[in-house]
Amino acid sequence: MNDIATRRARGNEIAHLHKIWDESFDFRDRDLFFSYWFNPDFCIVAEHENTITAMGYLLPVGNLIINGEPPIPCAMIYAVAAHPEHRNRGFGTAVTAGLIKLARTIGYPAVVLRPSEDSLFTFYCQHTEMREWFFADELCLAAPQGCLTQVSLKHAPPEEYMHLRESLLTEYPHIQLTAPALQYQRRLCGIYGGNLFRFETPAGIGCAVIERQSYEIVCVKELLLSERCRPGKPQSAMIMPDTRASLPHSVISSIAAAFPAEKYVLKLPVRHGNVPGSQQDTTSKRRAMLTLPQELISVHAAITPSPWYGLAFD
Repeated sequence: MNDIATRRARGNEIAHLHKIWDESFDFRDRDLFFSYWFNPDFCIVAEHENTITAMGYLLPVGNLIINGEPPIPCAMIYAVAAHPEHRNRGFGTAVTAGLIKLARTIGYPAVVLRPSEDSLFTFYCQHTEMREWFFADELCLAAPQGCLTQVSLKHAPPEEYMHLRESLLTEYPHIQLTAPALQYQRRLCGIYGGNLFRFETPAGIGCAVIERQSYEIVCVKELLLSERCRPGKPQSAMIMPDTRASLPHSVISSIAAAFPAEKYVLKLPVRHGNVPGSQQDTTSKRRAMLTLPQELISVHAAITPSPWYGLAFD
């Protein structure tokens, strides 16, 4: 289908959008999203025979920070989905293209996208102008045996988390999230039994977004550490042979004490010296995609270290 009609949503179409959401995503997130974010001017829908077949949203989440350049206003493509009866027919791709065009029209030159599945990175590269750009180290750890002295793990209000997060990402290209975006993440975490946290260790400070995926699994969706407690730094650390990475034992044991589980999945910025996807890199994974207008493409050349995406609000 080469000529799929897309347009901005209308305020009286929420029931149709709810239906597609419920067919595609966790229904527990729906009411929070529509009460917190929904604005028809930031929503693109596709139509076929006067029926809404697909939807997608722009979240104005903050700025893209690259190489000391001026901040670039950034929007996130979110919750792109087609009704089950209309999938694999190009509607979602048309919505994605419409969202990129809309973002540029309303003043967001940087547009980011977190594919819901790893296989979709190739699809979006082939069918849209999105390109792979953000990577993350992903560690899967068993619950630590024994418990060292607890670090200070405390809830962090969104404004506090925002400032701490920026102080820990000064050397990384990254998305500078706003306090309202982090407030949304905090509320999402609350649905699944989690929150935004700050912690202090003898080696330094850090922050984390933690939520419970199930009784057995806890997901640390973002773990940021100050310079002296980053993996690979000379310090007292617990070595994880299966991941060839190290983290302060006190950080892991503190998270485990607050969130007992069998397994912990942690996402953190790529270690210095790693080249994502290289033979030496055993933990880095593609995290998200980016598109910029042609006149801004040069600002993201030769990025070092690897850009950090952070939160996908998933």
